[in-house]
Amino acid sequence: MSEEKEEVEETKKDFTNEQRFWLCIVFMICVTAIVILGSVCSYYTSVAEKAIENGYEQGTVKGEQGTYWIKKCEPTKPKE
Repeated sequence: MSEEKEEVEETKKDFTNEQRFWLCIVFMICVTAIVILGSVCSYYTSVAEKAIENGYEQGTVKGEQGTYWIKKCEPTKPKE
């Protein structure tokens, strides 16, 4: 029994300094990626909100591919 406990204790060693270093690097890369993605999402959300407030809507343009912000046209009354 005591031999098994010794083997288990040997395998439970702490991380080495090199492993800690690489874990920190990976952690910082993950945090940086999350911050960048969050700021990009926030930017595009604020752009969309401002466009909608200023009377734009997303739509397609005839003969073009993709989606564009298009200014809404107010219906005009025919001149009499």
